Amino acid sequence: MPDRVAILVRGIAVLALLSCAMASPAQTVAPDQEPLGIGLEGFVYPYPVEYLKLRIDGAEVKMAFMDVDPTAAPNGRTLVLMHGRNFFGAYWKDTIHLLSTKGYRVVVPDQIGFGKSSKPDLPHSLHLQAHNTKMLLDLLGIKKATLVAHSLGGMMAVRFTLMYPEVVERLVLEDPLGLEDYRVKVPYATRDELAEEARKQTAAANEAMFKGYFAEWKLEYQIFPDVQTRWMIGPESDLIARTAAHTYTMAYEQPVLYELSFIRRRPC
Repeated sequence: MPDRVAILVRGIAVLALLSCAMASPAQTVAPDQEPLGIGLEGFVYPYPVEYLKLRIDGAEVKMAFMDVDPTAAPNGRTLVLMHGRNFFGAYWKDTIHLLSTKGYRVVVPDQIGFGKSSKPDLPHSLHLQAHNTKMLLDLLGIKKATLVAHSLGGMMAVRFTLMYPEVVERLVLEDPLGLEDYRVKVPYATRDELAEEARKQTAAANEAMFKGYFAEWKLEYQIFPDVQTRWMIGPESDLIARTAAHTYTMAYEQPVLYELSFIRRRPC
């Protein structure tokens, strides 16, 4: 890999960019509101949402994304923000605002299976997620970009960098998955078992899970467990559960740990 790619793992620069990423969600909802549609219909994102049409294993799907222009003098650089498994593009709201005021163009995809994107009942692949992201960048005419990735997004970003090193100027990983092989420590579970576990998640369990992401819980963070709960009381809850099983299995079965050494590192 070319040495222009830099990896920062939980560094000071990352924290400066992401300190507000989860602080101000796009909106506030109560857990007893109406169910959410499978594509987060009715849930307002902080910036306009567009869609890239794709075809996966014969199925027509669409990939949601936000493409935000700089609000200050453009610096000619693009950042791609890659979300974690239990989140979606809207949680980057404050980060998008900060970066756009610094002159960056900011592209924020919802990967297939997440947020407002389609959720086909098919096995998920980090390679395919990377391919889809490259197609999005091609559509937008973006030749080079910096990837900023959180949690499962870290695995996606590493795979993208391995597949398309000529595109990646810098790779910034914040609290990423993929720095270990989970198959060594975590017992295997089938997709059916994982989907059944997802179906049994209660509002209280969702809240407890999300509280583990934050050093200090604040009322505005309640939006995240509420979204999960509202999804699972909707008419397409079974597909939501199946999708959760697919995304878990993707992270479990497709480690990037053994290929990290192929990405050259240099100080920023």
